[in-house]
Amino acid sequence: MRTIDCLEQENRALKKQVETLLKELDRVMSRVQALSQENTMLHDKVKDLEDKLSRNHKNSSNSSFPPSRDLHTVKKNQSLRNKSTRKPGGQPKHKGSTLQQSDFPTSIESYYPPSTCQCGNTLNQEDASLLCKRQVFDIPPVLEQICTEHRLYENRCSCGQLHKGSMPSNIKAPVQYGSHLRSLIVSLYVEHYIPLNRIDYLPKKVVLLLQVSDIHNIIYV
Repeated sequence: MRTIDCLEQENRALKKQVETLLKELDRVMSRVQALSQENTMLHDKVKDLEDKLSRNHKNSSNSSFPPSRDLHTVKKNQSLRNKSTRKPGGQPKHKGSTLQQSDFPTSIESYYPPSTCQCGNTLNQEDASLLCKRQVFDIPPVLEQICTEHRLYENRCSCGQLHKGSMPSNIKAPVQYGSHLRSLIVSLYVEHYIPLNRIDYLPKKVVLLLQVSDIHNIIYV
């Protein structure tokens, strides 16, 4: 059985341990209280900033502000190249290039001098010498609207048997659009991403003043 001295010594050690724990608890509680106050302050500050932002949040989509005044937005189509001190265009000592003439032009238009000289003599075009030639590269003009009528005939033999011609398999309706026009509409809509309403406003030589419903049928049929 332990003596009274041992118990008193153990009691003093426990008291010191309790005092140490109480001091540590006071320190932790003080830290918790300080953090709680700081958290409350920051919460109030965030709420105040949110209120100000909601009252003053105007941009180019909800006001008359230009897009350049929009804040915290990523600018589109912004070049990643560094600025250069050089002027735009061809640089010094840069070898220029130009269009090369074709050896096989699509068509040739000749311009001869007048067939009669001022002195009265006749000038023969076969004796003219080539002075220069110039070439113009261009694309064909937009084709005019064409309408092809397909007529199906029948004929009756003297024996009484009736014979009919055969209509092409792609001609199925009394009035329809041709394959070239259908391909053009699909290309404008699918490859070039032109809306149907804008295709309807293209020149009539291109789309024949098609209605939106007609274009929709061409694309999705």
